[in-house]
Amino acid sequence: MALPRWDAYETPLGAVRVDESARALAAALPSVVLSDAAHRGEHSIEVQLPFLQRVLGSQVEIVPVVVGQVDANRVADLIDALWQDQSSAVVSAPT
Repeated sequence: MALPRWDAYETPLGAVRVDESARALAAALPSVVLSDAAHRGEHSIEVQLPFLQRVLGSQVEIVPVVVGQVDANRVADLIDALWQDQSSAVVSAPT
């Protein structure tokens, strides 16, 4: 699983910030790496972000994760670590 190093995604509705504390928490897990390269070829988030901004507001922060071939339990560990409260949500895009 890979997280980007950059701090925001630009959309027509403005920037969507990456949650820095959640990224640090996720990056500490053994199955997670920081890799901009893993995100360069993945563009599905660019389609989803304007909808999230419209529904959740301009202050929404995200933790974008590209998931490759990894054990499902490791993915569950990541979700468990990031699921802080009822304001957290998981959005998935099929590949």
